[in-house]
Amino acid sequence: MSALLPKTEDAIDEELNDAVAPVTKVRIHRVNTGKVIVAEDPVRGNKAEVEGNHVIIQD
Repeated sequence: MSALLPKTEDAIDEELNDAVAPVTKVRIHRVNTGKVIVAEDPVRGNKAEVEGNHVIIQD
């Protein structure tokens, strides 16, 4: 894992991705591996939920 992880909530809050409640999908291109990761972030009021219980699942 990289030390510089993308902050998907920034992509939503800065309107780089459209906020779609209740969950917004954000695609992350990992340049070093060539893989695309799809993160699902909870959204409330067009902003990413940054507090609460969150889980990272790796396939």
